[in-house]
Amino acid sequence: MNTVQRALQILQTDGVKVLTQKSAHKLKDKIITNMFTYANNPIPLLQRYYSTCRLLFPDRYTDADPFKVIYVDPHDIRFEQGLQYNTRDGPTGWARVVEGDWDKNKIRFDDCFKYKSIYRRYKEKVPWEKTEYYQRYVEKVKTDPPVYGCESPNEMKARFQHLDDIYESIQENGFKTQKQLLAKNPDLTQRDLNDGYHPLMNEITVNITRNGNLIYSCSGRNRLCMAKVSDVDKVPVQVRTRHKSWQEVRENILSSRNDRKRISDHPDLQDLIH
Repeated sequence: MNTVQRALQILQTDGVKVLTQKSAHKLKDKIITNMFTYANNPIPLLQRYYSTCRLLFPDRYTDADPFKVIYVDPHDIRFEQGLQYNTRDGPTGWARVVEGDWDKNKIRFDDCFKYKSIYRRYKEKVPWEKTEYYQRYVEKVKTDPPVYGCESPNEMKARFQHLDDIYESIQENGFKTQKQLLAKNPDLTQRDLNDGYHPLMNEITVNITRNGNLIYSCSGRNRLCMAKVSDVDKVPVQVRTRHKSWQEVRENILSSRNDRKRISDHPDLQDLIH
């Protein structure tokens, strides 16, 4: 089904308003994607943007570098953000400080069907075709393409075969950062860009709760699943949102040394301690 056919289908089933909304969203997403995907390094520009946001709205934006990479044990990411709280709103959806109970809206990461399918694939040697992940997405691409850039079941099958390539690379070469992959093979790294607008913004992403716990956010799910089933010790992650109470911990450390010894091992605080 091509773009025109999909537009006609939406028009017939949902009406002009929904078609207009979806078209506007697609156009905005395409413009932003092109701006950031093809930039050699969009990070300095975005860092200046967030520095300005921090000056104007210090209660809503963190002092931390929005795109800093920290290393964590993948098994410490036990939960993922619930569906009611979604921080995936483009390249300006970073560096947020949010109060409230959003960090209680979470589900166990290992309960998601993608993790279970990846576990079965690599631990139990089950063919992709027998996993829920594969079955769901092959059906999805039949009814509502494109899905992850795939227009047909054959293209989706090739995508799952590529996941095997990624897994094998992790086993043979270790878990690499997106920066390392971009330097080695920029074309492939750009093509693998499913979750972010630029590879340098496409590490596994987490949110940090009021108590400093890590919750999976929105990018790098497959890589995190693979790291968990591979017993990788550390993975690179980027932080999208911090709870206001956790941000206050950072600010207390900035203003005094009282808390440094107690929490000096937390990966999000190393930029303040050293």
